[in-house]
Amino acid sequence: MPCSQGCNNIEGYFNCYCYPGYMMESDRVSCKACEVPYYGDNCKQTCDCNGRGSCNTVKGCVCDVNWTGVNCDIDVDECSLPDACPEGHLCANTNGSLTCLCPIGYIMEEDVCKDVDECFSLLTNGTCNLQTEVCFNTVGSYRCECKHGY
Repeated sequence: MPCSQGCNNIEGYFNCYCYPGYMMESDRVSCKACEVPYYGDNCKQTCDCNGRGSCNTVKGCVCDVNWTGVNCDIDVDECSLPDACPEGHLCANTNGSLTCLCPIGYIMEEDVCKDVDECFSLLTNGTCNLQTEVCFNTVGSYRCECKHGY
């Protein structure tokens, strides 16, 4: 067979073709591999992976984890993935990653969200009037109740 990759046999003659990731040489029978950043049929397309992937000479950009799109320019929402953050945490999607946060009324200690004792911290910020009110810590919050007689 005179063609290095593919051949269309047509009555009276033939036509060679190259697989994706290759381009036809000037002899019209030999194929040469695409050179990065070129890819696809006859190496006519150009990879621009924005530094978030690598160029495959057959299919174009192969994106790094957490990125997608033809040019690896679309951030994957990792928060939509199952078990993105531990139970009880909030998930905030960031470019190429995620951050696990504690809800209001909790603080991160050793990667665990622990309840803040607002009554202890309120002694310094004055949210409850400790002259007339009693502070009760609740899970994730607090409440102020009037002292007896107020």
